[in-house]
Amino acid sequence: MSGGASRLNKSEYGQIVVFLLDEQEFGIGINAVKEIVRPQDTTRIPLVPDYFVGLMNLRGGILPVIDTRRRIGVKASEFTDRTRFIVINLHNYVTGLVVDEVREVLSLDSAIVEPPPSLTISMENFVPRVAKFDNGRRIVFLLDHEQVLEYGVDLGRDNEGGHYSSAFIETSLDADASSGLARFITFTLGDELYAFSIEKISEIIRFTEAHSVPEAAPHIKGLLSLRGAVVPIFDLRLLMGLKPLCDERIAELSRIKQFFYKRLSEARKCAECSRVFERCPDGKCKLDDWLMARVETCRSETELNIVQKLLHLHHSFHEKAPALMDKSSFIKEIDRTKQEADVLFAEYERSLEKCIKEEQRIFILRHENRPYGLLIDKVEEVQSVLDDELERSHDFSDDIWAIAKIDKGKKLMFILNDLKIVPFEDIEELSQEEECDMEQASDAMKLDEIQLVTFTIGDEEYGIPIVSVQEINRLQEITRVPRSPSFIEGVTNLRGEVIPMVDLRKRFNIGEKERDDRTRLVIVNINGKKTGFIVDRVNEVTRIPKRNIEKPPPLLSSQIDLNFVDGLAKTGKDRMIIVLNAQKVLSEEEVKELDGIVNADGNSSSSADNKTPDLEIME
Repeated sequence: MSGGASRLNKSEYGQIVVFLLDEQEFGIGINAVKEIVRPQDTTRIPLVPDYFVGLMNLRGGILPVIDTRRRIGVKASEFTDRTRFIVINLHNYVTGLVVDEVREVLSLDSAIVEPPPSLTISMENFVPRVAKFDNGRRIVFLLDHEQVLEYGVDLGRDNEGGHYSSAFIETSLDADASSGLARFITFTLGDELYAFSIEKISEIIRFTEAHSVPEAAPHIKGLLSLRGAVVPIFDLRLLMGLKPLCDERIAELSRIKQFFYKRLSEARKCAECSRVFERCPDGKCKLDDWLMARVETCRSETELNIVQKLLHLHHSFHEKAPALMDKSSFIKEIDRTKQEADVLFAEYERSLEKCIKEEQRIFILRHENRPYGLLIDKVEEVQSVLDDELERSHDFSDDIWAIAKIDKGKKLMFILNDLKIVPFEDIEELSQEEECDMEQASDAMKLDEIQLVTFTIGDEEYGIPIVSVQEINRLQEITRVPRSPSFIEGVTNLRGEVIPMVDLRKRFNIGEKERDDRTRLVIVNINGKKTGFIVDRVNEVTRIPKRNIEKPPPLLSSQIDLNFVDGLAKTGKDRMIIVLNAQKVLSEEEVKELDGIVNADGNSSSSADNKTPDLEIME
């Protein structure tokens, strides 16, 4: 239907799709309906009206979805098995309307169409006509879909493809170079913190099973196909002479399991001899410390779930033990705890390999224009280091290029020399079968892709081009600033520089969440000044073809200023990343206000360096 119901003409009195909203029947001309689909996962865009459900990836296209109930003033409800998305095509732009249920298709003619009754629910703009069927016993509200969509922009213009423009990634890093700052991506191997220069890393990908290579050396994990290139993957642990991670974790878990069972055995002996079982001070012990450390640092949801159950079981036993004076009851509680522990430890051991893979990442680097990957235990953050904080010496191992003293010298970060660690002769051998010109492929890749640092806020994933990210740190002490906007948490001192901190949850009107060990501070450059964005967690560094990044649909842009959203990246069947323009997350007025806060607090903060510690690396 080219016009709304209020502009019905003879040719448009045809068929309508009838659907339910809050037990009332509505209809839309079938010519406007492109298709009807079941609900799928959607990506919520911040700061949009509440009737926007989000964006859905529909066969590679981005479909904005509107909750029709909320849009027209009907009480909202939860989705059910009968909920459907009616995909509307208006001037070659598609939008999904959420309806309770699709009923049928009916024929419509002018004889049964009339103005709606007066004072019919407050949606006169959306329902200019009704259709009466069965001699008036059945009323169908004819929805004006153009009014419901209300783009507010010229949709008659040609769609220029909607693809992402890379203009905003032309960010210069001259400021960092002139200030003597070097940026590194840090990661852990065992208990030590290591790093590579950020310029060396092309991207960071989640663990992916590589195709095994027959009779290959143990440090060769296999080959991956990554955007047309054959990428050999090396286990960095084995290259550096460390034990395989799985063996190390199994041994660690075995020690903790033995400790727990030893404590239960001691408790049983106390019960049998009618002696008081001496619980650990405050219920804490080696097991408690280990479990708490895993809760705070592990990034595997599978492991976190098991660890929390073990922690609850341990605390529950310590709480009950002193109160169980009866010998029989105490022994029964010990046996029950042992049985539950058996189940949980067995589940832990079975899923350990999966837990490890959820945390592991693969760094993609290049040697003579050939890509290769290094498997590491866990990515930590992006760390900026001043030149005078780097100690270079020939006394170090050949594997180590330099050592950085961070957190006021409390921690050491070992910066690795990939030229000494990686057996490049293996790369040549493993890549022999690859016939494409890697140099040309590399140049084409750089022109056609964007590298993003991705992070999570609430249920959605966001990304900022890596050239805009100065560093990523843990959240530490914050100095509050009176009379500042609610989304500005305050300022912190980063190597003598006052950094304002913006809570993106509050900036985007997302519900508050208690901060934890995964909370991170993403430092970006706004108008030449560093600003910290507080996010729930940082995910990875990834490369995305620019052809997979589209502009926000006009429907969203017409409702709110979305200048801070540069595009929507489609990275899989269901995954969508909201690409932010760091320069535009704050309005011009807010940036000026931020400058005023920093300038006003600069002197007091710089004189209080001892009170506000530098941001530290996660242990």
